Amino acid sequence: MNKSEMIRAIVKDNLSLTNQQIKQQVRIKYGTTVETNLIISIVGSEKNRRVLAKTEGHIRKKAKEYLRCCDDDYHHARNILQIVRDGML
Repeated sequence: MNKSEMIRAIVKDNLSLTNQQIKQQVRIKYGTTVETNLIISIVGSEKNRRVLAKTEGHIRKKAKEYLRCCDDDYHHARNILQIVRDGML
């Protein structure tokens, strides 16, 4: 398991964890350290995660389904959303 997977596993059930809490849990559970920059690049900033943590479960479920439809490629999914948004303007 690489560090990115470790971070995702820790945050999977609790998006509201702070970067410090994520670092601590990775250290305890996996015996390694992760940097804040890696955490942000993998699961987003604390501010964005707090917003997502408050998002309704059914919306997160639909977002996961959409991402799966894009072969779990975040950049591809984001590009499609931008095209749709631009078409709505």
